[in-house]
Amino acid sequence: MILPPPPPPGSDLPPRRGPGRPPGRKNNATLMKEAAAREALAAITPASGPASASALTLLQCLYRDDRLPLEVRMKAAALAAPLEVPRPTPLPPPKDDGPLHERLRDALIRTGKLAVVAPPSGISPEEAAELREMLALP
Repeated sequence: MILPPPPPPGSDLPPRRGPGRPPGRKNNATLMKEAAAREALAAITPASGPASASALTLLQCLYRDDRLPLEVRMKAAALAAPLEVPRPTPLPPPKDDGPLHERLRDALIRTGKLAVVAPPSGISPEEAAELREMLALP
């Protein structure tokens, strides 16, 4: 077996052990991704361009740029999503305006699931008031 020649004196690189990528060198795919990212970031000009307005505009510029790898664009989109659409604010609890049966009846009338029934036409106003009181109608 033939060994490669030893490194010159004073060299801190380990000796090569055969063909292939030297130790510590990035692979070609990583180098291409980094070059594309550098090129896209240079086109954005964060010091004076539109991407310097806020973090959201920088992220939007990144995920809209077709030159960047998909992984970078998806990461930027995931980071920008909570900033683009505000969270819904919680509603305050409803006030207790009356008995439960009245609130339920009013809610059913508002949603159209319960029709408002008019009193029969052949009764006196006193009887209609008594009927409304018995049925707990307004």
